Parts: sequence; structure tokens; C-alpha cells
Amino acid sequence: SFERGLADAPSDLFAHLTREATDLRSKASRHALDCVAACIIAGAAPADADVDALADALLKRSVHDLRFVAEAGRRALHAVAGTGDVRVLDAVLKRAGTKNRALRTLAA
Repeated sequence: SFERGLADAPSDLFAHLTREATDLRSKASRHALDCVAACIIAGAAPADADVDALADALLKRSVHDLRFVAEAGRRALHAVAGTGDVRVLDAVLKRAGTKNRALRTLAA
């Protein structure tokens, strides 16, 4: 529970949420993205091994065709930006060179 903080969060929390965020079921994806945002705002940080996959998932979902999925992705990106987690921000900025114009714009 969030009352006790995230000290007891499993080490693979962000790996699991990243997998769920890329799920083909849009509702599951949206909920996972909202969980990512909530966890980041609560102070949880992804493991180094999860940073690149998380950045990819957030960017791809932020330009999704379904508006509610895209909005959830953008909320999660804003949460990351708000915390200033340099590792995740660097991973997002690395994607600024992608060929996809929407992703490039969002990463910048």
C-alpha cells in the first residue's frame, strides 16, 4: 500500500509495468501507464536495466492512436520529467533521433 511508501515494492515493478504498458489491450496499457506515473510520483525509481524499455514504452504509448492511451503515456512522461530522473530523461532524449516525427518531437 502507498501509506507505507514503496519500500516494499518488488525489484521488478517497472519491468512488469513496462510489459503491461505495451500490452495490446488498451485498457490494461492505460492502467499500467497510470501506475508508472503514480509510482514515479511516489518516489519509486526504475532499475537501471528497465530504463531503456520504460522510455521506449512511454514514448510509443504517448503517440498512440487511441487518445486515452496517448494521454496516459504523456502523463507518465510528465511524471518522469517532474522528478528529474536523469537516467530516464537521458533514455528519452536518446530517442530524439528516431525517424518517427511524432516520437522525435515528444522526446525533444
